[in-house]
Amino acid sequence: MILRILTSAVLIPLVVGAVFFLPPYLFLLLINLIFVLAMVEFLKIIGAWGVTGYWLTFALGLGLPWLWVYRPGWLVPYLVLVSFSIMTWAVFATREMKLGFVSASGNLMGILYVGLPLAIMGLMQRRNPREVMLVLLAIWVADSAAYFTGKAWGKHKITPSISPNKSLEGYIAGLLGSAVTVLIFARFFLPDWSTAVAIILGLLLGLFSTLGDLFESVLKRGAGVKDSSALIPGHGGVLDRIDSLLFAYPTYYLLSLSLLGSLA
Repeated sequence: MILRILTSAVLIPLVVGAVFFLPPYLFLLLINLIFVLAMVEFLKIIGAWGVTGYWLTFALGLGLPWLWVYRPGWLVPYLVLVSFSIMTWAVFATREMKLGFVSASGNLMGILYVGLPLAIMGLMQRRNPREVMLVLLAIWVADSAAYFTGKAWGKHKITPSISPNKSLEGYIAGLLGSAVTVLIFARFFLPDWSTAVAIILGLLLGLFSTLGDLFESVLKRGAGVKDSSALIPGHGGVLDRIDSLLFAYPTYYLLSLSLLGSLA
């Protein structure tokens, strides 16, 4: 616990500084680094199903945030290119025919699961760093509220086969913590938002950040591993730290198109 807190005390100021003070091109380089580290861990986990990682997947994933930020009109053609490139690569890279489909699917999923949300984060940082910070704060508060409430009062286990230590009480606390965080943040930094929008957004961020955490737990349980790696002291791997935001940023992006209109 102490190591976890100390690591967080170092990482959080670095993340906040990067969000607000790095120019977009340096932030995208940071996004690329996170993508590579998380993708290595992801491919290692799904390797339990016989998936072979392609170096092409890394190259295609690294280009995604740059294209979305600087050439957004090319996004759909690029995603088509990504899909057909990986399927074509599987034709030449597959040695065991029974594993060709799972390898192609796993590599493509990696770009959608890891690369696409990180690209959204890069897009948001260029347009409004406050919104990047809002999502991060909602995730951090939801995670902390769920953890400490579950430790103190958690009695009803609703996902024992996926994450046996999490409880209904913790999940509810996480949702409420996220909603309150977004509401308070919006009052000070995004005053154009209505109370209803802030609460709805906060609840949905809390819900989908939890689902992001559970989805990674499904992958790890299936592969028989506890953490994606031991890279971050007290926290596990990079994928363990970003699993919630991989669901939260796409959620925010989609809601922003309908509720906020800020990223349209």
